[in-house]
Amino acid sequence: MTGSKRVRRFTPARRRTGSVACALAVAGTLLAAAPSLAQSPYPLTPGSAGSRSAGAPPLAGPFGAARPGRQGIVMQDLAAPSADGLGLLAPAEGGLGPALWQGLSLQGALALLDGLPPALASRAMADLTRRLLLSSANPPAAGGAAPADSLLLRRVDLLGRYGFPAEVVALVEAVPAQSLTPALARRRAEALLIQSHPEQACQPTANPPPTATPLTVEDDVFWHKLQIFCQLQAGKPDQAALGMAILREQGIKDEGFFILAERMGKLAKGKPRKPTAFDALTIALYRGADQPIPAEAASPPTPWLDRAIALSAPTPPARRLASAERAEAGGALPADALAYLYGDTPIRAADRTKILSTLLAEGTPMARAQAFQAVRALRDPVAKANAAAELLRGLRQRDGGLYLSMVRALLPSLREMLVLDGALAAAPEIARAFYGVGDIRAAGPWVRLLQANSRDLFRGQGGLASLVTMDRLANQGDIDGAFPANPAAILMNPAVSLDRLGAAAARRATGETVLLALSTLAGVGGPTKAPPGVLRQVLLALQGVGLNDAATAIGLEALAVQAP
Repeated sequence: MTGSKRVRRFTPARRRTGSVACALAVAGTLLAAAPSLAQSPYPLTPGSAGSRSAGAPPLAGPFGAARPGRQGIVMQDLAAPSADGLGLLAPAEGGLGPALWQGLSLQGALALLDGLPPALASRAMADLTRRLLLSSANPPAAGGAAPADSLLLRRVDLLGRYGFPAEVVALVEAVPAQSLTPALARRRAEALLIQSHPEQACQPTANPPPTATPLTVEDDVFWHKLQIFCQLQAGKPDQAALGMAILREQGIKDEGFFILAERMGKLAKGKPRKPTAFDALTIALYRGADQPIPAEAASPPTPWLDRAIALSAPTPPARRLASAERAEAGGALPADALAYLYGDTPIRAADRTKILSTLLAEGTPMARAQAFQAVRALRDPVAKANAAAELLRGLRQRDGGLYLSMVRALLPSLREMLVLDGALAAAPEIARAFYGVGDIRAAGPWVRLLQANSRDLFRGQGGLASLVTMDRLANQGDIDGAFPANPAAILMNPAVSLDRLGAAAARRATGETVLLALSTLAGVGGPTKAPPGVLRQVLLALQGVGLNDAATAIGLEALAVQAP
């Protein structure tokens, strides 16, 4: 559909909108100016422009100025309770405790949160990050922070960025009415769209609440666009066309949005253009129009977008698999979803004769899907165990992140394998895989098989000693045995400063320790690539604030890949 045809198509609608536009203007909902729509709903830097409503009042503080009372008493309006400490996880549920932010000001907490990486390098890091962001805790002192600095909104944005939309919805819905801002309401609607719950996003309760916080121009445009999407979702294309005409009259130039909306409502068949922004609403329109998500959406990779691409049926399999692998590695996609995509990917007849070594050498997502299918298809238990060990060993030597994702995808098959003497050669690799993802119980039978058949198990022969090290870390928290002290190893990495991390752990400042640990690991490529000296300091710091489980999970990921 050409640009000129589109103008002619909407000319009649625009002629009919005069009274509608006037009514909207009187109601205060007509747009004052065209916004910048380049922001993602989850900015790479949580504190960047567009991530918070401009001019938002402080969540904790008086809503009115002081006023004199009788008998010289100075009276003030009661301050609204701060929502910054709100969370979903108490300590018994994995939360990090009420003293999480102890020792940090609001500015300090926000700065550390801003220092988190755009994507998380491992599942253990993702689990720890999720626990921190969802913990109920006493909020840090506001100090001299600007009114727009909301710790809650920053946490919500990070949960969204890392691909936890269900947690975003749950956290925002727990916010008291007096603390619910339009920015938080928008994040809830976006998260529902990402989860493919348009019917909930379109409910009236998802609209911006009546608060003292005004809508920004950008937020106002978002709600208008959401209304258009909801009209299309409800099978009301004529109303949606009228809404698009009004947006055009107001100077909103987002042809990517308009064309996708027209395709979704079967109003036109124009070829989708690259949208102004790949945001939650745009992804919902691609889904509604049954269109593939463009490759540009994954450049650079973003966890929540990778999750959306992985779940987009019209998108080509190779792109879906590449996004699914990244999303699963960082915790944004369940392992069973990756396993489903691996198993459901069509394999060309010409490729079905390729052996595992060839597929590993190719190193593509499609080749890994074929290798996954080949292992699962084997019926002979010994052959299946040996093939799984070959696949996992090859991936471990090439890419630690992909290796751990493959382990989690294969986990149901690995657990079902019979532990037979004929599979002795595969036992070290399969046991290592179980330890790497924290399934210590499943590793036991394979270790016992080795104990019964190898006198050298505890003499450090081959890779068997690595299993002993992993077992001691898993059951005893033995960091010294897993990562011996070696000051030279730290000096070889001058870009990594561990002094502040150690000092925070010594003060038992949990939030500061966790955030510094996560940033440190991200700076060296995650647990599977981190130097042993750095890993040692990070794990000791986490143990120092009582997070033994997190330290163990990160250490096992590292050993599964790095141990000989």
